[in-house]
Amino acid sequence: MTDKITFGVSSYSFWSKLGKGEMSLSEVIDWVADSEAEHLELAVLSDDSQLPIPNINSDPAFVESIRAKAESTGVTLSNMAIGANFLNDDADAIAAEVKRV
Repeated sequence: MTDKITFGVSSYSFWSKLGKGEMSLSEVIDWVADSEAEHLELAVLSDDSQLPIPNINSDPAFVESIRAKAESTGVTLSNMAIGANFLNDDADAIAAEVKRV
């Protein structure tokens, strides 16, 4: 448990703009840096490597560029949510999904 709770923003709040190409994740990080927020939660909604939020399948160079951008602006990156599907009647499928996440 932490003794310090910080105010942050979720990338999900920018999903519409990110998805339409109206903002890049780098621009979102700048926006967060200019706000009162201290961290940006990267809401990973899929493992599609072409999405604007880094995930397990993203190009390592893209991941590094986002990490470096966040570091240079003083924005801490966090992750609290990932996509998962537990709506399944098959116990083995649920166990596999639990292991995946």
